Amino acid sequence: MKSIRNTLILCMLLPIVIAFARLGGTLMLYMSNISFSDGKQDYADCCCTDGRVCGWCIKSVQSKVDSLVMATSILVDEDKIFDRTVSTLATSEAYE
Repeated sequence: MKSIRNTLILCMLLPIVIAFARLGGTLMLYMSNISFSDGKQDYADCCCTDGRVCGWCIKSVQSKVDSLVMATSILVDEDKIFDRTVSTLATSEAYE
């Protein structure tokens, strides 16, 4: 700091650097707090939405499975059942 020019430059730049450092630190803390609180809220909303979507998918699959069960219970092949009961009756009578 031997010259007046260097002293003036330092006196102008030092407060600017300090102000930017304080402003940057303050904004970093503020954004950290905001992102944490908003993140918790967004996470809760996302979980709620995803839970509804999963529930809807499970209900959809369950209704399709129920439809298939009803369709297969209606389409029972009576001829095979009748043949099987007749053949078991015939074999049981043959042994008696």
